[in-house]
Amino acid sequence: MKINWGTGIVISLVLFAGMLVAYMIGSARNPPDLVTPNYYEEEIVYQDRIDYTKNASDLGPLEISNESNILSIVFPVGFNSETATGNLHFYRPNNANLDFNTPLKIDANNTQSVDVSKVIRGKWILKVNMQAAGKNYYWEKQITL
Repeated sequence: MKINWGTGIVISLVLFAGMLVAYMIGSARNPPDLVTPNYYEEEIVYQDRIDYTKNASDLGPLEISNESNILSIVFPVGFNSETATGNLHFYRPNNANLDFNTPLKIDANNTQSVDVSKVIRGKWILKVNMQAAGKNYYWEKQITL
């Protein structure tokens, strides 16, 4: 069977329209998760985060290990761990509903352990906010559980 050029154009346009409709339906089913619900307010104080990251880099990097569903975070030496306060924010890039916070509780060895046995496996971004000795510190590290 031979198809003339007019029929070929109509078939091409119908296929193209079908692909557009399929794309629109697919994109409507995936909700756009923002990094944070109050994005603009956090953008205003972003320079503070840059300063806190510089303070953290002066101390040194975090050492993170995951053994037997216990995530161990070793903080660098250089501050009093007894007076340190803050929180650990576990950020899941593909699903904001899975994000959770844990208070900072550093032991005498500058280590914090977090039970991750009930956490969904995959890519996470660990955001550590800490205040110690009148200074603020911020670390951000990608981890895979």
